[in-house]
Amino acid sequence: MEKIETHFIDDGPYCRLKIDVKTIRKNIVGIKILSYNRKMEFEFDKGKVKDFKSELMDFDDRQNIMKDGFKNVGRKWDDEQIDLLIENFHQSNGDLDIISKEMERGKRGIKMKLIELGLIDKD
Repeated sequence: MEKIETHFIDDGPYCRLKIDVKTIRKNIVGIKILSYNRKMEFEFDKGKVKDFKSELMDFDDRQNIMKDGFKNVGRKWDDEQIDLLIENFHQSNGDLDIISKEMERGKRGIKMKLIELGLIDKD
């Protein structure tokens, strides 16, 4: 019977490392590791690596490992997100903590986008 056991390890301020260990009758037959930007999969046969795959993570995959409150870290800015940022900037009087929490993004990303939009000066 196949069993998958999932483990999470803190991997920075926004995300976690997710490790799925697949076993059959107490023998490890596969490991899948999801990090912020990479997905790696290992298949084992009789204790030896049979197959290995590595690929870049896409935004949807990344959502599985992001910590609560940071689900949009790394998300591309679209027009709707930019409009929401501008609205939040004015409503919060430029408070990056409030904007970050509201938009589920990191303060650094918020600040960089506000500089790019000319709403704040680069320090």
